[in-house]
Amino acid sequence: MLKKINLSSRLTFILKCLLISYLLTTGLLLLLALMLYRFGLSEKIVSICIIAIYIITESGFVTQAES
Repeated sequence: MLKKINLSSRLTFILKCLLISYLLTTGLLLLLALMLYRFGLSEKIVSICIIAIYIITESGFVTQAES
């Protein structure tokens, strides 16, 4: 019974972290789209920012999931 509760709480924790990661990624990409629209950023800068956003949000998810 204890393992079942532990597995359930672990799964809930991972799903919450994944949801937060998705929301953070969405927010940052929307912010980048706004900056692209307002400031006319070059394609190279946008590509670098997209890669950085995914690295930041996924590394946060991996760090939280390991705890």
